[in-house]
Amino acid sequence: EGSWKAIMEYEALHFSKCPNPKLARFQGKDGIYSLKAKVANFFGAPLPFDRHDWTIDRCGTEVTYIIDYYDWTDENGETEYFIDARPTGISGLLDRFRLAAKNWSSGE
Repeated sequence: EGSWKAIMEYEALHFSKCPNPKLARFQGKDGIYSLKAKVANFFGAPLPFDRHDWTIDRCGTEVTYIIDYYDWTDENGETEYFIDARPTGISGLLDRFRLAAKNWSSGE
């Protein structure tokens, strides 16, 4: 599943401490938009069609991820999907910077 894959990109930053993170629980939050989605929408981006908050058990430490799900129709009339998953909190913000730097340095 795409959501798990997106979360594992962040969790890979912690594999040395926790090689087997697990889903502890999740909550659907359809219609409750994340701050990032609201700000992007203010500047003209579409709102996500769904949102989930997933809590990951990182070997005894719970980490929450916000997942926004977007869809759009491409020029061929096909529906495309995009998953924007990111960890919350200060440590999550640091992980976002770390992952962005890692992807940038590897040319992704």
